[in-house]
Amino acid sequence: MNVCDNKGKPLNSRSFRPFKCAAQRRSGFTLIELLAVMAIISVLASLIVGVASLAKQKARIAKAEADIELIKNTLEDYKIDNGAYPDSLMDIVEELPESVGTEDTSDGAIGNPEDRVKDPWNRTYVYEVRNENSYTLYSEGPDPNISADNIPR
Repeated sequence: MNVCDNKGKPLNSRSFRPFKCAAQRRSGFTLIELLAVMAIISVLASLIVGVASLAKQKARIAKAEADIELIKNTLEDYKIDNGAYPDSLMDIVEELPESVGTEDTSDGAIGNPEDRVKDPWNRTYVYEVRNENSYTLYSEGPDPNISADNIPR
């Protein structure tokens, strides 16, 4: 066992291997250890950001799908009452449930009616009447330039 005096110097002078007493040992981390920890933290942070972004995108898609179902129900009610589908979604905006669209009504203020027919990406839902018995209704999704993103597909 290595013994040190009260100043931290080894008492065993016959030892071939120098040893460090507790007072002489350096504490802390090396630069390599700190860089390795920083690299691990940055990789974990990038994974978390990616997962959060994906979850947000899935939530927007689910919101758009739910809005489309509610708009379809309102369109069918309009057809029953009027004998035909409306020419524009603006014709049914007052009958839409409050949860449809991007309008924030949490403070009780009445917003722009056009916001009630916008998808989670703040674009108006695409609505076209084909004939008196059919219509097309969809959201362009996250990227309006990619038709595969349309909701519902």
